[in-house]
Amino acid sequence: MSVIIKYHIHREQPYQEYMKSVHGREALAGNPDSPLCVDCHGIHDIRPASEPRSHVHPANLRRTCGQANSHPGMPGKVASAKIHIGSDRKTSPVLFYIQRILLILVLILLAITILWFIPGFIRKRDLLKRRSS
Repeated sequence: MSVIIKYHIHREQPYQEYMKSVHGREALAGNPDSPLCVDCHGIHDIRPASEPRSHVHPANLRRTCGQANSHPGMPGKVASAKIHIGSDRKTSPVLFYIQRILLILVLILLAITILWFIPGFIRKRDLLKRRSS
């Protein structure tokens, strides 16, 4: 927590934010080349994104994201795209509702699948009982 206060990190849960990002999901999937927080934000010179010397200041994003080990030749428009997007209702309502709809659809399909298997399971159990008797 002291690093967050010391460097004025505006996110309450930076690790969770990272794990939701494209790079965090790649790291979670085991990709050894996925960038860590320090690859974009720096190590000993972490600064707020609003500060011009920050690695993640809008004017520096193309250079930060376009490093040889990241995305060389990245266009400025792509580099300025939001990396840490959340699916909360306030910051991204479309993503929030799409995620909720997909979750509901998955749960409905899971319920239908379970209900579809129950009669078959009961018939198979009854058939096995009859064979064993």
